[in-house]
Amino acid sequence: MRPATIVALSAIALAAGFTPVRAAIIVGDTVESGYDHSDFVAAADGKQFKVVVMIPDPNLRHGRETEQLILSSLQAADPADVRTTFVAGQASFVPNVTDYHFVVAINLGGNVTGEDLCAPNPKMTPAATGPGRLRITLSFCRTDELLSTATAITNASLDDPVALRSAMSELMTVMLPAHTNHRTTNATGNVK
Repeated sequence: MRPATIVALSAIALAAGFTPVRAAIIVGDTVESGYDHSDFVAAADGKQFKVVVMIPDPNLRHGRETEQLILSSLQAADPADVRTTFVAGQASFVPNVTDYHFVVAINLGGNVTGEDLCAPNPKMTPAATGPGRLRITLSFCRTDELLSTATAITNASLDDPVALRSAMSELMTVMLPAHTNHRTTNATGNVK
């Protein structure tokens, strides 16, 4: 498509009231040496997969509604070749859920790392992200061991399911690489 056509279509869409999806900016990711994509496939494919949702900011707490929005966003992210149902809260205490799980932290502050999120009782301090911004960290854990993690900052809100689904999709792609290259990148995109 020609640039002039793209600009014209964008202008028409904005005039009609369509709002662009707010992209997430990945600000860091880590794949630990213990990570193997086949672990996720074996733990999740055809099964329920546990998700721990952490929202320390009392202003963002909408209880079960927020948890369901996050679960549906993960489900919509559709990890490649894995058919799973993400469960949280009381629903996650079912016999066929493994020791593998995700931790989704919204606006978690301090120097909390992916390792901290996988620990049995992670610290919960709200971050100062500014109004209308979310800092989302998604970690893949085996019991209390971090396997991979990714963090994104987005202008999406918990009231914007389309943008939240987009952010979760980007995080899942980075956090669950099919081909492991054990990497850590920081906010500037430099590999450590």
